[in-house]
Amino acid sequence: MSKSTISTFQLFQAIPDQESARQYLESRLWPDGVTCPTCKKGERITVRKGGYYRCNACQLDFTVRTGTIFERSHVPLHKWVYAMYLLVTARKGISSMQLSKEIGITQKSAWFMLHRLREACGKDLTKLQGIVEIDTTYYTGGETTPVVINTVSLYGDAMYPSVKYSAKLGAYEGVTFKSFIIGVGLAMLFAFGNPLLAVVR
Repeated sequence: MSKSTISTFQLFQAIPDQESARQYLESRLWPDGVTCPTCKKGERITVRKGGYYRCNACQLDFTVRTGTIFERSHVPLHKWVYAMYLLVTARKGISSMQLSKEIGITQKSAWFMLHRLREACGKDLTKLQGIVEIDTTYYTGGETTPVVINTVSLYGDAMYPSVKYSAKLGAYEGVTFKSFIIGVGLAMLFAFGNPLLAVVR
């Protein structure tokens, strides 16, 4: 396991319940002390029970959920933290059905959580500029037409997989796919300039 990633056991030790999750999230959201999400000030804050705070300047109550992706959600905070952990550590991503089974909530709630977490990641792809390489992935359409995608290059808004064919009839290297269409349960890779059409099962 990477040194930058903790194990599931370590996560459960650090955040075993909702109260510990609340304290952890507060330390991340307000590293310099509790701040009102409305007026952005922290001078006149009164601590109340159950993780609530009162801003005497705004005369409003708030919690660590206010103004965040956790707002208007009845899912306990430690389940939110575990969902975040699963989302960023799963190699192939995680579905709402799988998440619902992992943390003990309904599929509808898991779908809602995943959408909020993905929304929180933002849509700013400025870090993905130039050529971005992704791990080797193997797709196969049968014994005679295995396809190996070595790298995926990102050029502006378009992604063009750089692929290599390894077939019984011969090898085709350096073929560039013009289109990469993925369907539900079926994906088709079209290689223009080649007579080979691979259906990925």
